[in-house]
Amino acid sequence: MDTFTFWKNVNFSLMFMSYGMLFLCRKCFSYLLPAIIAEENFSRSQLGIISSSLNLAYCLSKFICGVLSDKMKPHLLLTSGLIVVGILTVLFANSYSVAAFVVIWFLNGLGQGCGWPPCTKLLKQWYLPSQLGTWWSLLSASSNLSGAAGPLVLTLAAHHLGWRSVMTLTGCSCVMLSFFSYTFIKNSPSDVGSPPILKDTDSEDGGRGDANGIAAANGKQGSNGSNQTNGEKAMNGMKINGIKQSNGSRGNNIEHSNNNVHCRSTMQDVLRSPFLWLISLIFFCCNLQAGAFQEWAQLLLIQDRGFSTALGSGFTSAYNVGGTIGCIASGYITDRLVAMGPKRKTGSHRLKYLLLIVIVSICLQFYLLKLTTPQTPQYFILICAFVIGFCVYGNVSLNGVLVIENSPAYLSGSAHAIAGLAGNVGSVMAGFPLSYVSSMYDWSMTFLIVLTCSVVKLGLLLTASRVDLTIGRHSKTKAD
Repeated sequence: MDTFTFWKNVNFSLMFMSYGMLFLCRKCFSYLLPAIIAEENFSRSQLGIISSSLNLAYCLSKFICGVLSDKMKPHLLLTSGLIVVGILTVLFANSYSVAAFVVIWFLNGLGQGCGWPPCTKLLKQWYLPSQLGTWWSLLSASSNLSGAAGPLVLTLAAHHLGWRSVMTLTGCSCVMLSFFSYTFIKNSPSDVGSPPILKDTDSEDGGRGDANGIAAANGKQGSNGSNQTNGEKAMNGMKINGIKQSNGSRGNNIEHSNNNVHCRSTMQDVLRSPFLWLISLIFFCCNLQAGAFQEWAQLLLIQDRGFSTALGSGFTSAYNVGGTIGCIASGYITDRLVAMGPKRKTGSHRLKYLLLIVIVSICLQFYLLKLTTPQTPQYFILICAFVIGFCVYGNVSLNGVLVIENSPAYLSGSAHAIAGLAGNVGSVMAGFPLSYVSSMYDWSMTFLIVLTCSVVKLGLLLTASRVDLTIGRHSKTKAD
């Protein structure tokens, strides 16, 4: 195993454990609710305030940290998040007033925002565009793994140790993991002596990656002794032929290389990109849909359709299992599609896949809302839950990939933060606003809104497939 592959595996393993641990610290309050209620006698409103305080803070923090990830070294931001979240989790476990719980859990939400943005930066630095979707989806699955194992493990441990001891151990584990992340996570291949995956113009100096940069990276990985591979020759050729020129007020914002003129994008260029705003709206609709099924679908079946509580719980479980598989499969499948052809300015292969799974999810949502009766076979409802989860979480995963791969690396964190903020607002809207609609009408009306949102998302995807995918400034040829 060469140096590059070794450190790439180390990086991913630590990112997987770090994000999974952050997610566990974020959800441990929810997982331990039965034990907390039994010991502390909190009211439902008090529990709701505590839980909502973290969600609100996380919504704000994820956006801020997305911007910070373009200014700070990713491993420092991730390590900071692990330390802060771990300490606050321990403090929460050793507090006794509702006010203290609310303040500490709000601060925990702020620390949680330091988790995902630096991970997206690291993924883009270490993986080729044709691999990004697969590894992005695998990293996202760390939260699904924590969500599947966390409730069982923490509840069982709390039965023997008490919820405070369990939460203290969870926080301490998070702090311990931070030392490994700080020591062993590398920000880019150049930190371990390998050429970067991305061309200089797509790294912190600006621009976009290309085949030459990729060939150079692959060439260096395969080199031995003084022998020079074709990849290294390509890199050397780039260095010889690449000519940097300053241009008036733009200064270093323009780089001339062979027949291309690479203009360094600014934040204003990113904000003017139609594709970013379309993906942000899609993110909003998708997260609202995901949150609605996660929180309220079982109540639709139980209270409005007359099914058993067991089927309602089974629906949620099948939905989450489908989501885990869909998240991974979507990244892998679309990576294969991307590898089959050249990169396009419009009509990404990932968007075509998204159109397919969104249409499938709309059909199944309509069936559950309009055609489901108490006589409907339960196994078919569980199959619907699995497929809807597969489609919804596959969509959630690919939204982020589309933003990251079509934006310059040095602004990808900020671009993803904007789209992610819209998604987080959708998650918030799936909570109290939808529950309020159900109290005014019923759960059928709530999921009619969700179905309408899914149809709007389909229209947004059709529009996105016809616009330029570039987020930022275009590269122009000299002839232009």
